[in-house]
Amino acid sequence: MPTEDIPITAARAEPVGMAASGQRGRFRRERRSLRMPTTVSARRHGYSMTELITVISIIGIIASIIVVQFPDLNSSGKNVLARERLELLNGALSTMNIAGRPINAAANLGSAADEQLIVMTLQMRDESLVGSPFVIPNYRPQASSDARDHRLRFNGVRFELLLPGQAGTGLKVAFDGSDIGPARVFPPNFRPYGS
Repeated sequence: MPTEDIPITAARAEPVGMAASGQRGRFRRERRSLRMPTTVSARRHGYSMTELITVISIIGIIASIIVVQFPDLNSSGKNVLARERLELLNGALSTMNIAGRPINAAANLGSAADEQLIVMTLQMRDESLVGSPFVIPNYRPQASSDARDHRLRFNGVRFELLLPGQAGTGLKVAFDGSDIGPARVFPPNFRPYGS
């Protein structure tokens, strides 16, 4: 590799005249130049392509190990969101019970028609009930009996969560926002659940 000399100066004091013979005197400063070799590559900035590819490969390997460590992260997040939806509906049922219209009926486990009607009852604006509607009017869940879905089933008193792998029919918990739509408009002859 080619080298280049970089001058470095150093000062040294030497006795002059009488000072050389051990007597008091003046000192004279002498300058010397020292040269230190350096390589041209030491002055270059940046990284080579090989170094960059090596670092990116190591980061990719570490990332793949981390992803393999957490396979259930997505499903546990869905479980949390489904439980929040469950608590929302059960909280609305409790509030409606406190307001004076309890919903207690025999559960129809083979169909989601009663769940749909309960949600509509919770969404209906009733001037005689303080705090109504108890659920936002644009919540439009669909019925599902697919064992791969998270579903909410009414058991006669409260909603319960059916996790994937459990059999049963209920309201599908959608995680993509497809259960939110235009606000529900109630016909004049609509009869709330339990009336």
